[in-house]
Amino acid sequence: MLLLTLHTYRADAVIRKAELNMTILLALLLAGWVLSIVIYRFAVREEKHQLEMARQESLARLGEMGAMLAHEIRNPLGGIKGFAQIIEKRPTDERNRGFAHRIVTETLRLENLVTNLLAYAGSDRLRPVKFGLEELIADTVALIRSEADEQGVAITVNSSAAVQLIGDRDRFGQVLLNLVKNALQAMPAGGTLGIAFATSGKNVSIVVSDTGEGIAPESKSRIFEPFFTTKAKGTGLGLALCRKIIEEHNGTIEVNSSAGQGTKVLITMPRHMQT
Repeated sequence: MLLLTLHTYRADAVIRKAELNMTILLALLLAGWVLSIVIYRFAVREEKHQLEMARQESLARLGEMGAMLAHEIRNPLGGIKGFAQIIEKRPTDERNRGFAHRIVTETLRLENLVTNLLAYAGSDRLRPVKFGLEELIADTVALIRSEADEQGVAITVNSSAAVQLIGDRDRFGQVLLNLVKNALQAMPAGGTLGIAFATSGKNVSIVVSDTGEGIAPESKSRIFEPFFTTKAKGTGLGLALCRKIIEEHNGTIEVNSSAGQGTKVLITMPRHMQT
């Protein structure tokens, strides 16, 4: 008689190993599931934190803007009110002519503030046309020539060749006017205001420079912020509006300045705006 004895220890070992592997796999899956929940909750919490920080920053910025606007509007209104009251009491006094002039000046200042606000907040489509850059610069210089002469500021314009652009002429003219006015204000005791432009491939570069007092280091990082200004009667919208208009033309604007060494503003943009 032949007796066969089957040993199951190898099969048992295989089963135990499979069970162990299954247990490890389930443990890993469970750990992964728990970890994913932790990561998800952390991400949600972090997103809420970032949103709250952004909200707080927006509220703080809104508060700064509101305070600046209130200040900029209250001062001219106070002057207008005071001068009007003087004129009301003495309507025939010859000195009231000067008070009336101040009323007009402060009213124009308010009008300029509102115009800049509307331009900065507006989303009107650009109206691209073909125009000569040299002609636009000449028109801009003509607007500030009298003021420059009174301050003893010399104006130089340098170009390598005539340049034709396609873009919104009116808005780009507003950029140039803002920049040359800033340059004049930086040189109350006289100096040199330079405007230069040149082409490079499909782009044009424009540099507006002055020999004024320059920009303090602590202010350089904020000069493009809306309503940030170091001027007694500035709105803080000039450079912010310039950047908005240049970016609408797919260009860039940079300011290089050091205290006491003047300022250079570099604009680089396509000669032909994409429509």
